[in-house]
Amino acid sequence: MKQKLVRLICLFLATILLLGFSIPVAPAAAATAAASTPFTDVPQDSWFHDAIAWAYNGNITTGTSPRTFSPHRNVTRGEFVTFLHRIEGTPPVSNTIRFNDVANSEQYFFNAVNWAFSNQLVTGIGDGLFAPDRNITREEMAVILFRLAGYHNRNISAPYTALNNFDDRQNVSGWALEGMRWAANADIIRGNDQGRVNPGDRATRAEAIVVLHRYVLELPGLPQPPASGFTHGSVFNGALIGGPASTTANDQLIWNFFRNRGLNTFAAAGIMGNLFSESNMRPTIVERARWHVIRDNHGMPGLDERPAHINLLMDEWYTNAINSGAITRAAFQDGVGYGLSQWTFWSRKAALHDFIWDFHAERGMPFNIGCLDAQLHYFWHELTTDFRTTVFLPLQNVNCVFEASNIVLTRFMRPADQGLSVQGRRAGYSLGYFNRYT
Repeated sequence: MKQKLVRLICLFLATILLLGFSIPVAPAAAATAAASTPFTDVPQDSWFHDAIAWAYNGNITTGTSPRTFSPHRNVTRGEFVTFLHRIEGTPPVSNTIRFNDVANSEQYFFNAVNWAFSNQLVTGIGDGLFAPDRNITREEMAVILFRLAGYHNRNISAPYTALNNFDDRQNVSGWALEGMRWAANADIIRGNDQGRVNPGDRATRAEAIVVLHRYVLELPGLPQPPASGFTHGSVFNGALIGGPASTTANDQLIWNFFRNRGLNTFAAAGIMGNLFSESNMRPTIVERARWHVIRDNHGMPGLDERPAHINLLMDEWYTNAINSGAITRAAFQDGVGYGLSQWTFWSRKAALHDFIWDFHAERGMPFNIGCLDAQLHYFWHELTTDFRTTVFLPLQNVNCVFEASNIVLTRFMRPADQGLSVQGRRAGYSLGYFNRYT
């Protein structure tokens, strides 16, 4: 009873903190919810109602007027990328001009397009142009979401067969074929009653929102809701909040590691929520935004445009190159985030390399930089030495998941963005683990 009360108080304080310093955003509708909208052109019995209600109440999109959504109007490339940017919590970007027609920071899509380009979700149409005002096609949407799925390490492996069910599959452009195959297989892009998928048709606002709704709330492997507190798709300060992704084989091992060393459940959950946000609990993961360093500094082939399916290959290549010595200890200090905690700073990566080398040598094992057990021991070593005063000791006395998550976020992980959206997202992940294991 006491633990349940503490949990409720913790959740209440977390919510108050998030809402107290920002304009609250209404929770996004769940997949089956019949949330309301003010739009007279979005009937409650329409095929797009629930998706538009989800997007409207989640602050992902607004109407074309206070009373209309214009579901049958075409959606532009700039609008679609802006929707995605909001779903991701509007992460900050630099003001670097990427395209000649996206050169003014006052353009509503400026940050969204820069974010999408920086993460290799979009590449433009050539000649230094993005064409933000051009209507987006169904196959363009599929390709962007395919890349986003790869960026988030979702399962995008072939073969795909669902596209073969459509009579006009031969109309899919060659550059879009892989994305369309994946989207059809994932049931994100569907055909019409005539058995056609219409890849080159311009998408409507209703179609775009429905596709995003399917991607976020229905694609297997995306974040699931914690048992209580934040709900799947809830939005605080623009960030979608959810529990950890589908359980991995590493989750229980990592939880046991920290609990067996005396951390209480709040502290262990706070660490795990942050580790999930950094690496999806994968010790071999490479920072996606730094793919060009892997290409330019280390010479990995096939990274000219870094299509989404190369992510896992990049992780494997980088890890193997370090283990073999092709990437030396000095070259490993390249500013690329790596591993469970996405260690990035040169001195911490050098120490990681040295620690794991000694860890395996003492046990008579071959050096493996991507070893989960070794990385957990290094994490613990950092926690109890360099971060003993600022992180480890405060974690001994926490009785709130949100407090524990924030200690780890702001004092140990220290990413560039530590704003309320990030705090809320990571606290949501941490609450998911807390509720799973307590």
